[in-house]
Amino acid sequence: MQISGDRLTIKGEKKIEKEDKNGDYYRMERACGSFCRVVPLPETAETEKAEATFGKGLLKVAIP
Repeated sequence: MQISGDRLTIKGEKKIEKEDKNGDYYRMERACGSFCRVVPLPETAETEKAEATFGKGLLKVAIP
C-alpha cells in the first residue's frame, strides 16, 4: 500500500494451485499474476493517519 498525494495505490500478487488425484490420473494447475489498483482519495483524507491490516485473505485500509 502506498499513498501519494490524493491517491491510494495497492499492489499485490495472486497465486493459485489446484491439485487433483483420482486413481488413474494426477492433475496440477497453477496460475499466478500481479495486480495494481489506484483509488482516488478525497481532499479531506488524513493520509498520515492511514492504517492497513491483512488477515484471512482480506485487506482492510482505514483512512480518517
